[in-house]
Amino acid sequence: MTTNFRYLILSLWLASFSTVFGIESPEPNYRKKHIEKPFIVHVQSWGVEKAMSVVYFQIMIYSDKGLLAMKSEGPVDGVINSFTGDLDDDGNIETYVITQSAGSGGYGRIYAFEINKNQLERIDFVELPSEYRSGYLGHDYFNIENNRLIREFPIYKESDPNALPSGGTRRIIYKLIDDSFVVEEVENVL
Repeated sequence: MTTNFRYLILSLWLASFSTVFGIESPEPNYRKKHIEKPFIVHVQSWGVEKAMSVVYFQIMIYSDKGLLAMKSEGPVDGVINSFTGDLDDDGNIETYVITQSAGSGGYGRIYAFEINKNQLERIDFVELPSEYRSGYLGHDYFNIENNRLIREFPIYKESDPNALPSGGTRRIIYKLIDDSFVVEEVENVL
């Protein structure tokens, strides 16, 4: 099946999805373009905007020859951000899609994919290790700094209400080694 044909099938599927779930327009809820030479990466998501809990996202990688690779995932929580990089310095660009659950906790999740031989391969992101869950109630923030993946979230004390954490911030720094995320450092900032 050619890449353009797969794109056509996916577009038709998304249009039918929007009709079934009552989305007024097939316009994406989230859309972002990243330039990682020699590639252009498009990330977009569709879903029920009010719930933001039935969302599908799509990553499309273009080269100077046209559409090179495409990947779709869902249903997932609402997409709030995306970024690209080459955290393991292997010459293969990774795309990171950040989702956040609806509700007061806003638990974050990251979906990572690496372009390899004209395909997007999933890189599993580790769940938050149990030794770092103390005081965790969501509100995750993900970013890339110095070729490392950073996850930050507020630390809640037992008596803290959900909107007012008082325990500082936990910052977990991950390194990507052989397509696996490894905790490199943990900082608690008051």
